Amino acid sequence: MTHENASTLRFAWRIVLRPILANVLAVGFVANQAPCSCAAPLNFALFNVSGSNQSRLEMVASAQLSDGELTSAPQLAPGGLNGAGSLSTLYNDTAANDSRLVTSVTQYTIAFPGGSTAVASYARGLLGDLAISPNVGGTSGTAPANYGVKFSAPQNIPVPPIDLTPVGINGTLNLGTITSLDWNVALRNVVVDVVSGDLPLTPGAAYPQTFDSSQLTIGISGTSDMLLGATVKQASVVDWAATGFALAALQPTLAAQGINLTIVNNGFLQLSYTIGFGFSAPLPLTNAINDDASMGALEHIGSNLRLTVPVKFTVVPSTLPSPLDTLLTTQFGLSGKLIGQTPFVNVEVPEPSAAAIALIGLVMFASILRRKHT
Repeated sequence: MTHENASTLRFAWRIVLRPILANVLAVGFVANQAPCSCAAPLNFALFNVSGSNQSRLEMVASAQLSDGELTSAPQLAPGGLNGAGSLSTLYNDTAANDSRLVTSVTQYTIAFPGGSTAVASYARGLLGDLAISPNVGGTSGTAPANYGVKFSAPQNIPVPPIDLTPVGINGTLNLGTITSLDWNVALRNVVVDVVSGDLPLTPGAAYPQTFDSSQLTIGISGTSDMLLGATVKQASVVDWAATGFALAALQPTLAAQGINLTIVNNGFLQLSYTIGFGFSAPLPLTNAINDDASMGALEHIGSNLRLTVPVKFTVVPSTLPSPLDTLLTTQFGLSGKLIGQTPFVNVEVPEPSAAAIALIGLVMFASILRRKHT
């Protein structure tokens, strides 16, 4: 390159290109600080396509009594007038339920920023909402609920002494042996949220697109209403009398915690009591990793975008108030898929930044000058 050509390039850089690049880079920096407009915020209202393709989550439940597994069953088994039964319910958008999945979508990624409200409907039979025990608040009776499960003791179970010190009573409660147990649980006001960072979609712009649903985090809120009835038998008259005294002392203490304790004295000939615990508690705040490793899907169907999200997670573990938490524990698992739909929109391809465009233009311009002056 001659001295004259080099001088021309230096002049072009100092007088023309450098000021232009500085301004463009400044604009690009400001633009990159603003929220990206290339991700379309989309709300997918949950709905049901058909009987085999629904926004429906099934529940499985387990419980332990003094480390022994209890028998678990739906309060209302599927079939007949019970429809899908009390361990299954829909999550569809209705006039009463604003049930939807919130997403941010580009042609390359999908993200779930949080704030989704997949609202559980009441479990329904052929004639309407199922009557699930206990009533709201854990009282006797029934009321509609999202899920209903019951636990029972498969055999006589000795109960270890329960320390009553944590509830302000100096002593222990010796229940003896549980000869029968019926524990009804109703889940109400269940709402599921879905959260993730940017998840890559299938390469290419054509639908259907898929994404890794195992990268989702699932949140849940709701209420568990519980009513436990048990018959406990003591080994001797002395134990029977002491147990009655301890139960009577425990009754007002539990009432202050919102737990209704009922005591039926079956008499010293039977040496037993039939007791009941009724209460309501919020589901523990849960942010669980999705255990369903199958692929989620984003499809263009007719004039709509359809989103399918497979989910499987566990509410771990729901414990009872003290002192019952030393005796009984339970956990619930939900699995199925959530299907949402929204009117189709053209999702834009993310644009490169202004700084990147400026650098590309500078390299091309310098290359042209170099070729002209060599």
